[in-house]
Amino acid sequence: MGSLQSLCSTEHLDASCSQCQYSTPHTKQLSLWSLPPLLVLQLKRFELSTSHGTYQWKKLSNSIDFPVHGLDLRGLLSPIDGGHDDSEPCTDRCFIDALDPRVRRGIEYLQNELNIPLSSASRSCTKYDLYAVVNHCGRGISSGHYTAHIRRPDETCWWLADDTVVTPLSEDELSPSTTAYLLFYVRQDVASGATELSDLFPTN
Repeated sequence: MGSLQSLCSTEHLDASCSQCQYSTPHTKQLSLWSLPPLLVLQLKRFELSTSHGTYQWKKLSNSIDFPVHGLDLRGLLSPIDGGHDDSEPCTDRCFIDALDPRVRRGIEYLQNELNIPLSSASRSCTKYDLYAVVNHCGRGISSGHYTAHIRRPDETCWWLADDTVVTPLSEDELSPSTTAYLLFYVRQDVASGATELSDLFPTN
């Protein structure tokens, strides 16, 4: 998706030293260290605008094209120093060794307090398939109607869930969309069963 590429593109900044006031060019870039087994993307469907001195939320109904199969995020991964092979799964030690010591408290919080195993992330499998979409129909942020497009893991067909009414849906009707709000993706190694979620997130 072009919006993801734009989000992770290089941003050029002009900054000056607080002591000498000398201005020098800088760059800033967001990149991903590794990729989660499940990915949720929220599309920007509302923006805050001003009208006659008051602020109000405006609904954005742009038509957005998103991939149903094979969303590849490899181009968003940050390069690794230290000889780590991307064909091998990441381990907790990979994260701890590569990250700045100042963020290790956050790593410890993820592991110890939230029980999130960092080995669930991957750099070798970078492709995702869509399995659900939440749609918002309406003109405002405080009103409207939500529907969902869903696909069962053991099925190839899609379904439209509209309150208590569930009807079949053609895959061609998913994208592009003017109402899609949340996109749910599963990493292909998890979708194929090569990697089990129960192994990544053990309950015991």
